[in-house]
Amino acid sequence: MVQTLAFGLPHGFEWLIILLVALLIFGPRLPRIMRGLGSSVREFRGGMEQGDPNEANAPSADTSSSESTNSAATNDSRGEERREA
Repeated sequence: MVQTLAFGLPHGFEWLIILLVALLIFGPRLPRIMRGLGSSVREFRGGMEQGDPNEANAPSADTSSSESTNSAATNDSRGEERREA
């Protein structure tokens, strides 16, 4: 079996050293970081379950297209009136 190793990526023991250095640097702050991450995930899930409250009040695509058609017709008639005057 031939294994191809990616050049420049850490392997085995190197990952252990990286993990130890990260624990030394972020160790005291790790509980606060994890609490923040957990609350962010809970807030995101809650937002996904609730949905967008503005979505129910938003006009549907049918009314938007008819409104834009009406406004275009109004603009055309105004333009014609200006030409006649």
